[in-house]
Amino acid sequence: MYALKRHGFGGDDGFYGVTYPNDLDEYQIEIEGEFIPDGFVEINYWDGEHKEIQIPERKYLESLKDYLSKNGYELLVDKLANA
Repeated sequence: MYALKRHGFGGDDGFYGVTYPNDLDEYQIEIEGEFIPDGFVEINYWDGEHKEIQIPERKYLESLKDYLSKNGYELLVDKLANA
């Protein structure tokens, strides 16, 4: 699971993804001016246009655990809780 490794992911279609600060490469930081503060993740999604929000990683992990729990993935919830 990407969250356990503190590593982002993106959908093959480009319509959604999560980016951690350490996922950004030198080009993205220096040339494109991208910045994600430590302790945050950037969530991007498409709802007719491209959108991005940055939220505390803690909030992302809490929401992920809630979603996994509601869908019967208790083993993954336990792994996240113990990470």
